[in-house]
This record gives sequence, C-alpha cells and structure tokens, in this order.
Amino acid sequence: MLSSLAIFDLDGVLIDSAEANVQAFRYGMEQVGVVVTDRESILDLVGLPALTMLAKLGCPDTEVEVVFQQYVKPFYLENLPTLARAYPGSRQVLEQLLESGFRIGACTSGDRTTQRAALEAIGLWDLIEIMQTPDDSDFGKPDARYLQELLEKFGPHGDLHHIEDSEVGMVMGHALGATTYYASYGNGKLSGTIEPHVTLTAIEELPGAILRTCAS
Repeated sequence: MLSSLAIFDLDGVLIDSAEANVQAFRYGMEQVGVVVTDRESILDLVGLPALTMLAKLGCPDTEVEVVFQQYVKPFYLENLPTLARAYPGSRQVLEQLLESGFRIGACTSGDRTTQRAALEAIGLWDLIEIMQTPDDSDFGKPDARYLQELLEKFGPHGDLHHIEDSEVGMVMGHALGATTYYASYGNGKLSGTIEPHVTLTAIEELPGAILRTCAS
C-alpha cells in the first residue's frame, strides 16, 4: 500500500514567523524610503514570493532583488532564531503523521536558505522529507506545476493532503485533487473563490481531521 502524503506550506502553517517577516520587510522597505506601519499589509502578502511581496509593498521594480538580497534576507536570517516560533503542537503533529505512515513534504514560496534556517531554528527540519522552494523550479504558487514537481520527487504515493494558509497555495492543491486544509490561524485570508475541504483553527486539529477524511 502506497503511503499518503501530507504537504505543508511553512509560514503561517508550521512556522509562526509573523514577527520575523514584519520586521524584515519593514527594514527592507525603509532602505528605499518607504515606511510600512501596518503589520497586516505585510502579513496579508505572506505566501507570495518575497520579490512579489516587496513590489506590492511599493518597492521599485528595479530595486526588489537588491533590497531582498542585501536587507530583507540577511535581517530575517539573523533574527529568525529569536523571532520565529513553531505553532504549538507542530512537532507532535508531524511525528504523529510519520508514525501513522505518512510521508511529509513542504511546498513554500520562501527561498531554500531562509526556510531551512527557519525549520532548523524551531526544531522541525529533521521531520521534512522533501522541500520544494522557488530555487528548485521555474514555477511558483499558484501554478499547479509547482506542486506537481514536488509530488514527482516523492514518486508513487497514496492520497494527497495539502495544508495551506493562503489562497494561492490552495489553488494548487485543488487542481491536483488533494484534500485541502485551510490553516485559519495563519497569516492568509480567503476571498471565497476557493473553499477548503477542512478548516483548521489550530495545527493540533490536523491528525483527527485527516483520520475523519480518510474514513469518509
């Protein structure tokens, strides 16, 4: 019997990096003379590629790469160990899924260096079998080919369970026939165009929700 997959977005699902993101992107935008006072204007964009986030915050297109590489990314990495947290129960949930025979992957819009650093800082890196980042692909969320590439790395598998806190991520899961779980406790918001199969108010609810899904 093929193992089922549990594919997680990271920021807003396993990693509570809200404060790290807010401070890093504020710092980056200050370098181009833009003061971002509203935390939600940053957090609402989490789930998109970092360069897209900067552009939407008002960073000039010609500056986004430099601002990210020279300011946002170094600030994030330097401060992540003290600012990032695992959502309560995250490690226990992943361990429970592994013990139940699931294989675990991550599909994120963050670059590999920062996301690995985040997972290591909060003690979850050792539980992720394969991680898909923009460094690994010509695609990105919400293009379903981005998630499909990750699935191909796993090879033959059973049911697909996809856990996201953003609409752009959930679009991919729906396109590939996954059971989708919306982490309402995270940073993202839904517009109503995509409806998750299950809404989670805390990560600890996931194992029970998956069991109920599989039994139905």
